[in-house]
Amino acid sequence: MATRLRKTRRLRGGRHMGWGQVGQHRASGHKGGLGVTGMMKHHWSTTLKDEPDHYGHDSTKPPHQNITKKWTSNSDLDDLFTKFVKEEGGK
Repeated sequence: MATRLRKTRRLRGGRHMGWGQVGQHRASGHKGGLGVTGMMKHHWSTTLKDEPDHYGHDSTKPPHQNITKKWTSNSDLDDLFTKFVKEEGGK
């Protein structure tokens, strides 16, 4: 569509550009505030829908335990060591 045929060109010079009475479609008043305004008030349903875990806290986690999961006996270590030394030619 040619730029000169767009609706914006017709509305130039008018007072409201198609947004009704004075004050409509201004700043943030028509959307209920800027940013996270009203997340627990008038935007609560949106908060539940989009970010259900936004509020609250995570429970306390138990301390991390360093547990050795794999044990190897000394005799097994000796066997492994001799096996690898033989493969590499004694280097």
